[in-house]
Amino acid sequence: MPLGVGRGNGPLKVLAALPLGPRERLVLVEARGEELLIAVSPAGVFNVGPAKRRAANAARGAEPAFVLPDPS
Repeated sequence: MPLGVGRGNGPLKVLAALPLGPRERLVLVEARGEELLIAVSPAGVFNVGPAKRRAANAARGAEPAFVLPDPS
């Protein structure tokens, strides 16, 4: 089942999806008002971490921007 961007009227919304391969992708979702970066692959679904909006983009209402969490 393909992931559609902008789907969902409830507490969970897909904001963006980035294909990484034929069966792997990164998905930016909004859950309860918080943005999360999720990795989806045949091996499973993994929470990469919370997505942090850049202040300038958030103020303008631009496309969602996120920063990967520091692995340390």
